[in-house]
Amino acid sequence: MNISVNLATLSIRLLFALAVSSAFLFFGAGLVESRMLTIAQTLASATGSLLGFLITAVSIVTAMMERPLLENMRKTGHFQRLMEETFAACVTLLAATVASIATLFQTGTSLESFITVAIFLSVLSLEYVIEAGRRFLNVIRAI
Repeated sequence: MNISVNLATLSIRLLFALAVSSAFLFFGAGLVESRMLTIAQTLASATGSLLGFLITAVSIVTAMMERPLLENMRKTGHFQRLMEETFAACVTLLAATVASIATLFQTGTSLESFITVAIFLSVLSLEYVIEAGRRFLNVIRAI
């Protein structure tokens, strides 16, 4: 059951990210090269900043491990789920940041392909960040 729920959630996230990146490829194909590079710079900055904030959030939660709420979360498995979601968000943010930085070194037709991949990874990572943020908000509200 848990694996099928995870696969269903992943499928929805992948389809949404694919739809957004395909829409960019379809509607943004005629953008000037300098505009695409500006988009890549913005994506690299945003995903890098979000990655830093997420790593800080993990550090704060691990510093509060002695709290009864977190001990109970560990016993029930909710803490494991929170950390899995957070690390998935970190990995996708790192991939989006690397893809965005790699896009900055491209020209011509490869630029369009690289920025499409960077947008796909950025949207996917944003979906993971939203879920991790929702879980962190529940933890912070309960403390």
